[in-house]
Amino acid sequence: RGPNKLRKEIISPRPSATILVDILKTTCIVNGVTVTDAKGKNRKREMVMARQMTCYVAVECGFEPADISSIIEFERSGVYHKVYKAGELAEGNKYYRGMLNGILKRFGQAEFEVNGSGTKLK
Repeated sequence: RGPNKLRKEIISPRPSATILVDILKTTCIVNGVTVTDAKGKNRKREMVMARQMTCYVAVECGFEPADISSIIEFERSGVYHKVYKAGELAEGNKYYRGMLNGILKRFGQAEFEVNGSGTKLK
């Protein structure tokens, strides 16, 4: 067993970048915006929600914030904030939670459950 083989066993595989692009496209369709608009700096509610949902679902699917920021071109600190805000919104807004759960189901993840902390129960 050489060092390369051992390293491969230790490092878990990362999800494919195409999955992240699919997540972005799905959240854009759900929110009625284009991918270009979602990747932009516009602060319209629909575009902000698409960005938040994308980051939240991507983290749930196993992406690291650094991967999200490099592939979709969001700032890394912004990714953390978007994940937090998506959890906070899902906690208090049934409509938003329903949309988020639909996307989570599509990508094989457990639904968001309200527990009072703004985070999903494991």
